[in-house]
Amino acid sequence: MDRSIDSGEILVVELPPDVVIPPDPGPVTRPAAPVESSVEVDENITIPPTTFRDNPVDRLPPPPDSTRSSSISKIPTLTPFTVRPGIRNRDEVQRALAREYPALLRGAGIGGTVVVWFQIDERGVVQQTLVTTSSGHEGLDQAALKVAEVIEFTPALNRDKRVPVWISLPITFTTR
Repeated sequence: MDRSIDSGEILVVELPPDVVIPPDPGPVTRPAAPVESSVEVDENITIPPTTFRDNPVDRLPPPPDSTRSSSISKIPTLTPFTVRPGIRNRDEVQRALAREYPALLRGAGIGGTVVVWFQIDERGVVQQTLVTTSSGHEGLDQAALKVAEVIEFTPALNRDKRVPVWISLPITFTTR
């Protein structure tokens, strides 16, 4: 193996005279040692029992709203499929991208990509959308959700059966 160096021309660089090299900062001091507190704490502290008499029903918080409660269908879950849903209306989606792109951000040359989760039912209809990765600009994130409302899908298939699925798609806004 040849390890020779071609020394045809060597360039020597001299530092200008006004470069000041700072002095050695010296040894680093040790951090302060932890100090034990002098406060006495009773080791038999207990939480008093909770009773209904102390907490009457009229002072309890309301029960959770059933429309806001999480169910397995409202969060992205894995459903096996052999055929991924396809976008049916690409031309309309392109028009929506141009229409929904915030003019202020477009004019400033600011673009970005928003990753959106789509919940698609057995018919290929979008049931729900969620921003999973933000572009960093609230305006682009909101525009991506408006574009997501326009997208129509073919149904996902698991072998020959239509299945509901969650998929993620990047929606990208670019200035050209």
